[in-house]
Amino acid sequence: GPTRELRLQRGEAHFTVAHDATRPFRVSVNGHVVQALGTAFSVRLHAGNAVEVIVTEGRVRLLDDEAPLVEQLGRGEVAWVGADNQPRITQLDGEALNERMAWRNGMLVFDGQTLGAAIEEFSRYTPERIILADPGLRELRIGGYFPAGDTEALIEALRDNFGLDAHRD
Repeated sequence: GPTRELRLQRGEAHFTVAHDATRPFRVSVNGHVVQALGTAFSVRLHAGNAVEVIVTEGRVRLLDDEAPLVEQLGRGEVAWVGADNQPRITQLDGEALNERMAWRNGMLVFDGQTLGAAIEEFSRYTPERIILADPGLRELRIGGYFPAGDTEALIEALRDNFGLDAHRD
């Protein structure tokens, strides 16, 4: 029968899908297929081609070349599939789920991530390059809400809250 098919080539997208059993909704990403009936979920293709699926509503199934990899994922569940093709499933509570979806409202939320990971995430929303002169700072844990792409706000926070020497050039 007819399907609704999309392909994610890079980045992350969130889908809210009207329930229609006769027309399954499928997102192809890096050889995997995320299939939904009536649900909401996000799919992200990470650097290194790892695939991450987060379910915000309903249920989805994760396939690999038509063979089921994960029979079903429910609300708050995250599937991460790396190079070994073994899905790792984790569960987010309501607050953590909201934080992970904050990008949809133009915000980035960090809650104990390393500065290295935060900068990588931040870099997806701005053409500016953010460089850490001291590689040791990559492991620094940070937290806070930042408007996506507002490099000035990030620099200010690093200066004021973490005492780092941060500047533009």
